[in-house]
Amino acid sequence: MWKTNLVAVLTASLQRKLMLALMAIATVVIGVGGIYLLGSQQQSASAGLEARAVYMAGMLSKTLAGPLWNIDLKSIQDQLDMVMSDPEIYSVALYQGEQKQPLVSKKRDGQPSDGIERDSPVIFVRDLPLPPVQLGRVRIVYTRGYMYQALRQTRMLILAGILCLLVSLSTATYVLLRRMVQKPIGELLAMAHRIAEGDLEVRIPVTSRDEIGLLCDKFNDMTNKLKQTMDGLSRSEQNYRNINVTLESLVLERTAELRLLLHSAGEGIFGVDATGKLTFINPAAFRMLGFAEEEMKGKGVHGLIHHSHGDGSCYPVEDSPMYASYARGTGNHVKDEVLWRKDGSSFPADYSSTPIIQDSNVKGAVVIFHDITERKQAELNLAESRATIVALINSIPDLIFYKNPQGVYLGSNSAFGELVGRPVSEITGKTDYDLFSNEIADISVAKDAAMLSSLEPQSNEEWVHYPDGRRLLLDTLKSPFWDGEGKLLGILGISRDITGRQQAEKELKARMEDLERFSRLTINREERMIELKEEVNAFLTQIGKEAKYNIVE
Repeated sequence: MWKTNLVAVLTASLQRKLMLALMAIATVVIGVGGIYLLGSQQQSASAGLEARAVYMAGMLSKTLAGPLWNIDLKSIQDQLDMVMSDPEIYSVALYQGEQKQPLVSKKRDGQPSDGIERDSPVIFVRDLPLPPVQLGRVRIVYTRGYMYQALRQTRMLILAGILCLLVSLSTATYVLLRRMVQKPIGELLAMAHRIAEGDLEVRIPVTSRDEIGLLCDKFNDMTNKLKQTMDGLSRSEQNYRNINVTLESLVLERTAELRLLLHSAGEGIFGVDATGKLTFINPAAFRMLGFAEEEMKGKGVHGLIHHSHGDGSCYPVEDSPMYASYARGTGNHVKDEVLWRKDGSSFPADYSSTPIIQDSNVKGAVVIFHDITERKQAELNLAESRATIVALINSIPDLIFYKNPQGVYLGSNSAFGELVGRPVSEITGKTDYDLFSNEIADISVAKDAAMLSSLEPQSNEEWVHYPDGRRLLLDTLKSPFWDGEGKLLGILGISRDITGRQQAEKELKARMEDLERFSRLTINREERMIELKEEVNAFLTQIGKEAKYNIVE
């Protein structure tokens, strides 16, 4: 009953009906718009947070590869501490190999609010031909707590705005309807004059459907259209302001991400202006160079860290690739120079300098550098090891070669080079068809395929002709060879000259045949002696038994 009375009271007059209808429509439109805006904002914020999680996991997998390879726990701890400076990161952990327990981890107290967990493999890229190695994985967990807190604040602001808008609309509607219903017709001219002067808030009351009422309708219609146009412009202006606020927020977020990336990078990074003076530098660069920030900021970097060559001779600034970047706008990548520390020592560096160009003008440059002392030493050790292996292989008189599963030669020794009549350097990258006749190459390829099919060592003997006219018999053993992880790398072949052994075997066989013939002659001679003995005994029997005994004795 009370509901019926309430509806009757609210709809008792046209003014109330119009107000209720307008409020209902405004509430629905504003509510739907607010819900859509909140949903879109939450979806965008969540997607952005997930993208940051993926990006941060990928970035950490790259920056932690070197420290994990060297088991540099301090460097790993420093990087994880730097990552945990982001309040939206709940935890980060580094796993070595297939271990389930983390090698190093950082975690905040409590539980993450609707956390986002991302894993990324830590892959260490080695120099060719060594393949990359997966050392482990890094796991990072973001919490949506801060995002939800910001969304709650946004909801409160939107709700307050909706309430204010509804109050304003209800007040304006009440005043409009009151004027349309209660104002006397006698004020028509005054109202029309005010409307003509630009007072769009005023409405002319319509009390009849005669000419004056129709005129009021036209004035009111014109006023409504003008007001809608102005309201549309106001809404467009508000939307423009909202877009600016959103863009400013995105710029701040990207700036924070770039700052975090700059401070988290393991490479040294610094920027200079068009005169070569330092404008910014990251902590990794400070650590490698040994300077404090106040000792470098605003000063020319060439005189501080790039003033001399590795042998101590002067390095003119005009010859520096860095100078070419910030002065002439030329990008450069340098692998064989040194940078100098504060204490006067130097270290080999691999660096790239990229110009900063704005409106076709060079504003400066960004330099990214690495301390490659360990890499240089590793390259030296590797070169020495390779030289030792090559010397050992070349000192072996047997023919040695190795090729990949596709039949492309990866290397050989000098003895094999004599067979094909080429230097060892020209054999690498060739196939059997490049080195031998098609007939011989077909046979070799067929034997390689048979060996790869069985994956068992196989040997065979074959006559070969050297370019100098020699004809030798080679005993060739082909065997598959593998890397440390059990992956098939190719075919290893060793050929030994057995020409002398075959000749010795032929001579031994001839001697054995002669011995056998001699043995047969001896056997025949003994058989003849027995026959003669028997004939003598028969003759003695004829001349008498006593004489037989005497002869036998």
